[in-house]
Amino acid sequence: MAASLALAACSFAPARTGSKGTMPPSGPNGELDPSAMPDFIAVAGDTGPVGWVEKAAVTDPADKTWPVYADDLTTLVGRLVPGKGFVPVGVDPETAPKIPVEVGAASPAALVTPGSVLLMVRNRSAQIVWIGVSSTAPEWMGSAGFDPGSMGTACFAGAADDRVVVLDRSPTDGGALERQAIYQGEPNRTQPVSRWVDILPTGLAQSGDGAPPWWQGDAWC
Repeated sequence: MAASLALAACSFAPARTGSKGTMPPSGPNGELDPSAMPDFIAVAGDTGPVGWVEKAAVTDPADKTWPVYADDLTTLVGRLVPGKGFVPVGVDPETAPKIPVEVGAASPAALVTPGSVLLMVRNRSAQIVWIGVSSTAPEWMGSAGFDPGSMGTACFAGAADDRVVVLDRSPTDGGALERQAIYQGEPNRTQPVSRWVDILPTGLAQSGDGAPPWWQGDAWC
């Protein structure tokens, strides 16, 4: 999602799970394919990424307000308000300026957050694939799941020496273990890292630096 809104207080709502990423490019006639969208789509404000909104905010024709969550998909950080765009928690929507909401692939001007690890993932296997990050495995500090046949992004921000790996199951199931390493951070790293991850039909992963030929559009976090 890009734009003034690139379609990214405590809450005690049940924990949400699902894939996170940016909007995939539209078709040749401008059509959007819901099956190609991640479960939660990145939302950007004037200063960059601000959170995640359910993909129904794009696919549902109803003109209504949608909650925007932090990376944990539980903490409420604001709302998408019709005609107003992203309104942070604590701000009265009536006083917020009117900002057009744009839906589409991320803006080329959106940059990867310093110190973060951005993954562009394609899952060609028949199973959901989970990728986790930790400074001290197996205490997984963050994770993202990718449905079979899907493409999306994952962004992890933390210690410079974070280890990013493909997991053998969802961390929420308990006892998740490393199946294959994707990236090993370096001490004192301050620059962002962008890597591609291609999950083969066999379930094994190939990975490399930068954006691959099969990735269309921009990626950011």
